Parts: sequence; C-alpha cells; structure tokens
Amino acid sequence: MSNGFVKPLHVPLRFDKRLALINHAAHMTTGIMLGFIQAPIWLLFLILLALIVSHRYCATVHVRRTHPAAIVLLVLETDGSWTLYRRRAETLRNLRLNAYFLSSDWIIAHCALKRGRGWSVVITRETTDPAIFRRLKMHLRG
Repeated sequence: MSNGFVKPLHVPLRFDKRLALINHAAHMTTGIMLGFIQAPIWLLFLILLALIVSHRYCATVHVRRTHPAAIVLLVLETDGSWTLYRRRAETLRNLRLNAYFLSSDWIIAHCALKRGRGWSVVITRETTDPAIFRRLKMHLRG
C-alpha cells in the first residue's frame, strides 16, 4: 500500500503550549474531583499519587517530548509503513497504523508492530508544520 506521496512524509514533532495547558487542566480537574469522592484517605492518597505520576509521564512523553522514549519524528514511508524516531531510544520501523482519531486541530495515531505492542502519538497543528499536518490528515482521510 502506497502512502500517496512520491517521497516519504516526514512529520517532525515539537512542544505545543496548548497541549501542555490541556494536560495540566485535565489532571488538575481530576485531582479536584477527588475531593468529592467518599473513600478512605489512604485510597485517595494512592489515586492522587497515581495522578501525579500520570501527569509527569504525559508531560515528558507527549507534550515536552523530553523523555528518552518520546517520539520526536514520524515518517510515513512510501510503502505505507510507519517509522517512529524516539529521542534517545531505538527507532521503531515497519509499524502499521492500527487506529487514529482526527479532528480539525488534532490527530491521535496508534501505531503497532505485528506482535501487537503499540505506541500512541499526539499531533496538533502547533506540534508540526501546518502543511505537513494537512498532508497527514489528507492521507488518513483518503
């Protein structure tokens, strides 16, 4: 299956302030909601600790992309397969696109190996060049 383009489509990813604000707001709102739950204090504390870990993980992997395993470049190869370049970890080659979500400003793609292990990538208009974003959306819709 071709990617619909003559050359591979390179999608470099960078920091997005709006994505950072959404990440902060989602985790903060969830933390506030813990105050309305009738549960033992030790359970609330464990949930809050998990929430803090989740926030840190999402911020370093999907928003700031500073984690060694964070995906910093996607390449849609001419044969239709995907290659994911991570900051300081091994490059993931010959992945297939399992699922994706498209909106006017967002693409959330889930790529996987044949064995089933997968990686999700959050792409917004601000995380990559607008022309590349449009080309990627056109490919996914087509």
